[in-house]
Amino acid sequence: MVGKRYFTAGILDVEKNTEELLGNGGCMGMGITMNAKVEDCIHHRRKNHRVVILNRIEVEIEKFKENRNVEEDDIYLWRSGNDKYRRKFLTTETWQVIRKKHQVYDWHKAIWFKNATPKYAFVTWVAMRDRLSTGSRMVQWNANVDASCILCQTPMETVGHLFFECPFSEQIWRNLARGVMRERYTSNWSEIVRVLMDEKQDKLQLFTIRYLFLSIFNSSEEEG
Repeated sequence: MVGKRYFTAGILDVEKNTEELLGNGGCMGMGITMNAKVEDCIHHRRKNHRVVILNRIEVEIEKFKENRNVEEDDIYLWRSGNDKYRRKFLTTETWQVIRKKHQVYDWHKAIWFKNATPKYAFVTWVAMRDRLSTGSRMVQWNANVDASCILCQTPMETVGHLFFECPFSEQIWRNLARGVMRERYTSNWSEIVRVLMDEKQDKLQLFTIRYLFLSIFNSSEEEG
């Protein structure tokens, strides 16, 4: 509610909560408890501080005291994704505010597409995030580990090499994908991802290529 919001979030309209913004020291210096509400600041006695943000809060508290309307009822305001407050509650807007946001990868449509098998998409997503136990990843945990390809003994085994560029893997990929990809056929990891993201090509062809891509990781996972 307008008169009940925690004072730092309500007055300064900042993204951080009280604890992140002031810390225990800031609250103690102002003489305001960590869970103080806007209504609690009415009887607050102004102080001078060495910390700029604390003086800003003091100024805003004084403005609130001067402009407050004691006859006006409190209202509920809900914070939206664009950091504005509105009276109407929207589930989608609230979710955007409270959820933890991560990096958006431009290749996600090539993995999570309509009619894709969820299990296949998940395993491929793990591979695309370079979370499989390949040589290049294991060497990050232990510098003495053998990071070479288990099939052709190439010094550094990466996801792209293990599933597409290794002579043994490339032969399987070529037999599966060359007829579908035609002149765009490639076993290069970066080039394959580029083809998967190209939505200008025929929809049936694109779906087939994407599903073959998903199948490569999962057939290896099931056999291994």
